[in-house]
Order: sequence, then C-alpha cells, then structure tokens
Amino acid sequence: MMETNHRLIAEADDFLNMMRCAYHEAWRRRFSDDPEISATAVIVIYEDCQYYRNELARIVCGEFDKGRIPPERLMKVNLELDATWRSLYWAVVVRKKPHFVPKKV
Repeated sequence: MMETNHRLIAEADDFLNMMRCAYHEAWRRRFSDDPEISATAVIVIYEDCQYYRNELARIVCGEFDKGRIPPERLMKVNLELDATWRSLYWAVVVRKKPHFVPKKV
C-alpha cells in the first residue's frame, strides 16, 4: 500500500475517534446544563464520513484488484465509520439510544 493510503487510513481513524467522542459528549450534554450538539452539525459531519468511507472503499477495491487482502484495520475503520455516524445521528437528531454504542475513546 502507498504511503498516502496509510495516511488516509490514519486520518479516517482519527475522524472515527472524533465521532465516538461526539457521541458520548452528546449523551453527557443531554443530562447536564451544557448546550447540546446541534442536529445541523451531525448532518454536516455526514459528508466527511462519506468522503472517508468512499476513499477507504477505493483502497480496499485496489487491494483486492492486486490480489491482496486489505489490512483488517482498514476494514474495521470503514465499517465503524457508518455505524458510529448513525449512532450519533440517533443520539442527537432522533434523541433515542441506538442499537450500536460506539466504544469510548
């Protein structure tokens, strides 16, 4: 894999950790006097989430095309990006506890 792909995977992993923190922060703020995270912010995050998911999918397809199995970390980050964003959406916009609870960072 190229160095740029490794860098992109690291960026996506950092973004995933940011979304995990945002999810747990949303629940903390709901039961405190702090202002809640806005639904608009969660919707805007979706565009970044999709960008990383598409780029990671491109890397995965490239690895399969070369006859190699992509790193497990790459597959895990790609799957968790969507699940974590959906959980954040449910927590902030729908205001209900989702089925998937992201791990704390």
